[in-house]
Amino acid sequence: MGHCVWGDGAGHGGWCWHKSVARREARGHKVIAPAMPGHGIDKTPIEQVTLDSIASKIAGVVKAQDEPVVLVGHS
Repeated sequence: MGHCVWGDGAGHGGWCWHKSVARREARGHKVIAPAMPGHGIDKTPIEQVTLDSIASKIAGVVKAQDEPVVLVGHS
């Protein structure tokens, strides 16, 4: 099955994907929806949140996977 990493948009957190993640996992897909820096449950101070910090976070999550992923982004 597919392996996906889903990134949340501004003003959201990884939680925004919870229904979609559950549906995909029920079909046998592996889905990861991490909170980006300063979003959702992530505690990064807002003054440290930059486009670079968000890009670094998602790149790190993708690189940590043991197989190719489909990267899905929101806004």
